Amino acid sequence: ALARVTADGATVVPQGDAVALCVGGSVTVHGVVSSFTLARGEAALVMADEGRLRFSGKGDVYLAASGLAA
Repeated sequence: ALARVTADGATVVPQGDAVALCVGGSVTVHGVVSSFTLARGEAALVMADEGRLRFSGKGDVYLAASGLAA
C-alpha cells in the first residue's frame, strides 16, 4: 500500500515495516519508540514496533507498507 501524507497532524498505522520518503518540505515522523525529521529527498525505514505514526511539519511524505490504516 502507498499513502501520500500531507496534513500536519495526520496519523497512519503501517502493518509491518514501512518506508517513508519526503518529496517536499520538512516533516517530522513521531512513532512510539522514536521520532525523526525528513527533508525533501530523504527517506527512512520505519520499523513495525513504531506503531501509529503521527506527522508534523509542512511537507509531503509518501509512506509505503504492506498495509496501512488511518
